[in-house]
Amino acid sequence: LGPEGCQFIGPALTCLALLTQLNLSNNKLGPEGCQFIGPAIACLTSLTKLDLSNNQLGPEGCQFVSPALACLALLAQLNFSNNQLGPEGCQFIGPALTCLTSLTQLDLSSCGLEAAGGTTVACALKQMSKVTNLNLGSNMLRLEGGQAVASSLVHLQYLTSLNLRNNKMGFDGYTVIIRCLGQHSHLNDFWLEKFTLNGHSNSVTCVTWSPDGTKLGSASADTTVKIWNALSGELIMTLEGHSDWVVGLDWSPDGT
Repeated sequence: LGPEGCQFIGPALTCLALLTQLNLSNNKLGPEGCQFIGPAIACLTSLTKLDLSNNQLGPEGCQFVSPALACLALLAQLNFSNNQLGPEGCQFIGPALTCLTSLTQLDLSSCGLEAAGGTTVACALKQMSKVTNLNLGSNMLRLEGGQAVASSLVHLQYLTSLNLRNNKMGFDGYTVIIRCLGQHSHLNDFWLEKFTLNGHSNSVTCVTWSPDGTKLGSASADTTVKIWNALSGELIMTLEGHSDWVVGLDWSPDGT
């Protein structure tokens, strides 16, 4: 589309009051296009899914889109990835996100949030308790941003998928994140820095977090239980002695 196409698409969208899903990804809208698309989206109050990923919005584009987001009370899925919002753009997006109380999926990966932007988004997340899927990967959050995100996780009790990969948070940042995740019983998919745990010689039947979130235990059909460092992927110990498959395991409250 580009900015020129948005001059025609924008007015047409305002007529689609019952539209529930809108995908405008990969269209090079830019800030100029957002001047036309933003007001149009504000009219689409039935939207439940909106994809504006990879559109070169930048901070300026956020000024036009953010007021529209605040009108979408029914929105459940929002994809803003690959838009280089930066900390400046987050100053507009953050307050708008707090209005999206029905949101369950949020993708802000590769948006250049940095620590300041991550802190702004984290404040908004504290009011978005229904979020189940959160992607903040590749944003250079570093330690400060990681700590802010960690403080918001306690409010996301239905979280099932979390991506914080490639954020340069360091050991301290990853530690505080993992400790906060120890209480998230619904979490199925979790990415910090990618590594593979190799060691079992047969199928893995069960994996559980330690109460403090710093270790993982894995049970296997090879009759062993292995304890891993959740931050580095290093094998801490192997527990042997069973004569058949180990199909479940649990931790004592003190993590031993």
